[in-house]
Amino acid sequence: VERVAARLTYNSKAVPQYGTFKLAYQGVTQPVLQGFPSNSVAIKQCYDKHHHPSVHLLEGTQQIVDLTKEIQCSQWAAAFTALVYDFMAHSEYGTPPFPIPKIDFVLPALALEDLSLAPPTRNHESRQVFMLEPYLNGPWRKLINNASARPLAQAMTDDEGRLLCDFLVFCQHVQYLETKGCAYISDFQGESVGHTLSDPQIMTNPTLGDNIFGGGNVGEAFNRFPAEHQCSKFCKFYCLTFNIGSDNEEQDEEQDYGLRSRSSRSGSRPMSISQSKSDEVSAL
Repeated sequence: VERVAARLTYNSKAVPQYGTFKLAYQGVTQPVLQGFPSNSVAIKQCYDKHHHPSVHLLEGTQQIVDLTKEIQCSQWAAAFTALVYDFMAHSEYGTPPFPIPKIDFVLPALALEDLSLAPPTRNHESRQVFMLEPYLNGPWRKLINNASARPLAQAMTDDEGRLLCDFLVFCQHVQYLETKGCAYISDFQGESVGHTLSDPQIMTNPTLGDNIFGGGNVGEAFNRFPAEHQCSKFCKFYCLTFNIGSDNEEQDEEQDYGLRSRSSRSGSRPMSISQSKSDEVSAL
């Protein structure tokens, strides 16, 4: 875990964008955070939906818990995506005769208010906590949500959208098989151009327990996945089925180790911040 110093500036009086669990502002950091393409960032916080229509942001300690889960979802999504490309690279079926989209996920940073620079009324419970992501400055497209294994109709209105959805459906199939029916990525969304995705959800088998990853981990949708999934041309090319049996225990151990090693290479970058009246934030 790397701790860095930065200043975050944004307009807290601007109208935020609302998602299912989080709201987001646009801001800038000084300097550019490591791993971010520029100083333009999306600033996200979790809110309590039960207070709708008024917005009630979660307290600092709960923000840390919930936003950390969101960061972990992005880290695991990056690892699971690498798993798919590895599967394709080592498949006996070779390379398909149609294009293979290259997708990636933003890797967020966790920002904590620096209490040494904060107003005296601030404490660990009330301090501000944010999740920062590289700002995706392009048309936004929702592709597959977490309630269904089928792509959204509005995501498949052009050739590029259909190809991308075909590939994401295939990604889910591979991930389901390679984890032996334990997990796959869902809630695909992001830039229409560039295939950079954000806010993924990791869906897990309900038998693994509750409260794994984020609040969008829907057990009923996971249980429906084998029946609801419609194989795309990628699935058919690689002759995928829903047989999750393995040849031997040694293979099981190798596959499990591969997942662990990939996830360990994706680290969050926490930092501390302090809020001033001008909405400039110093980070340590």
